[in-house]
Amino acid sequence: MNNPFTKCTSRPSAIDNGDIKYISALIEANLLLYLDEIQRQLEATQHKSLSISTLACLLVQHGLTKKKVQKSAAERDKELRTIWEADMAQYTDPDVFVALDESAIDNQTVQCEYGHSVVGTLCV
Repeated sequence: MNNPFTKCTSRPSAIDNGDIKYISALIEANLLLYLDEIQRQLEATQHKSLSISTLACLLVQHGLTKKKVQKSAAERDKELRTIWEADMAQYTDPDVFVALDESAIDNQTVQCEYGHSVVGTLCV
């Protein structure tokens, strides 16, 4: 129920639902966009100029939070893992296998440490 005696004391919003959908689509396409990159895209395509702080608040209001990016493991591909398991089933002698340690730090795999994603989901 609206109170007819209250009046809005703030400025009207510079963005509408179409702009919010555009920003959401931008982030969904590339989770690793920085706020200034989103700002430039919004200005170039929608001709709307928002400050970085306004854009950050807008993302939080619509359920998009800043999260640490997690690298997706290649072993999660069930089809590739099934093919590998079928290929390895032919080897029954355990002396045929050699174990190698491939643990190393590769700083080039994830350029950005943080990205945006919907609340409750991983940023992968």
